[in-house]
Amino acid sequence: MSGAVVPDGSYSVWLEMAWASSLTTGKTVNSYPFTKGATVFHSAPPNTSNLLSMSLDWTPATTAVEGILENKDIKAYPNPTTGIFSIDFKHPVGNGVFELITDEGRVVHSEKIPGITEGVKTFNLTGLPDGIYFCKLRFSTGEIVFRVVLAR
Repeated sequence: MSGAVVPDGSYSVWLEMAWASSLTTGKTVNSYPFTKGATVFHSAPPNTSNLLSMSLDWTPATTAVEGILENKDIKAYPNPTTGIFSIDFKHPVGNGVFELITDEGRVVHSEKIPGITEGVKTFNLTGLPDGIYFCKLRFSTGEIVFRVVLAR
């Protein structure tokens, strides 16, 4: 199924290297675990004798997230931000967690959000380096992931 989008899940990426015409010599096959999902995935498989510094990265598309934001459930601003970032919750969401994740999948900021009924919650990101981050809001009803650009 060339060009088909596979569902989120755990997969293996297979790498076949061949340097001879024989079916029995000059060939290696390696398999690397890979996770496609709503969050960023990064893996740096070990070097082989023929391939160095390989990385596997998955960055989820933001179209569905932008749709959620367009439904006015939340408003995240300013984006890009110089460090002070606010989220306006238009409806009660209860307890949650705010996480800021690098494009390498490392959580660089995590903060509990206690009992949001509605209103604005402000986050101070001034201690972080400029870059593109993924903001993950986790609640008992699900999670929302969107990009935040930090630029000074």
